[in-house]
Amino acid sequence: MRTLAVVLCAQMLMLLCACGAAPEEEKESLLERYQTAQQLSMEAQVRFGSAEQVEEYTLRCDWYADGSAEIEVIEPEDIAGLKASVDGEDLTLIYEDMVLPAGELSSEEISPAMALPVLMRSVREGWLLEESREDWGEVPCVRLSWDLTGENGGKVLSALWIRKDDGTPVHGEITVDEEIILQVEFTDFTFGATIGQELTEGASS
Repeated sequence: MRTLAVVLCAQMLMLLCACGAAPEEEKESLLERYQTAQQLSMEAQVRFGSAEQVEEYTLRCDWYADGSAEIEVIEPEDIAGLKASVDGEDLTLIYEDMVLPAGELSSEEISPAMALPVLMRSVREGWLLEESREDWGEVPCVRLSWDLTGENGGKVLSALWIRKDDGTPVHGEITVDEEIILQVEFTDFTFGATIGQELTEGASS
């Protein structure tokens, strides 16, 4: 009887492990494309605000390996075409001949326009905190979260739900002061060429 109980416990532990942490090889395979790509192009819906008042933007972003990024507002229509550029640590919104400040959303001064660059920077530079198999809706995903130091020295926690089949992100969240300040729903995502691919293509041309 005791032997049977031990066997059952072992089987349960194996089942829990299969449903929990993602295997190391799986995690490394998913992250490698983010960490070696020279460009990441994406479109996403960014949501922020309190339960009483939620605002949403649809943004297009081209993020580059040097940390720079170009963001354009797709929706809402009244500010469609508004552009943002990230150069190192500076964010400037540009619309025609006007230059506007990005504004602040938290103690770490992360505006909605910074959501996508912050998530991509976390993948490349953040300290990995958690990894697990966690579906988003009906999409099989691996959930990864990172700790990144904010501009004012505070913690910025970022999480991504990444599709297991093709490695593209489905959902993202940014948390500051234990509050989720930004939520992201990805609608399109493309990996640019890696350095190795660029060298190969250059040699064959």
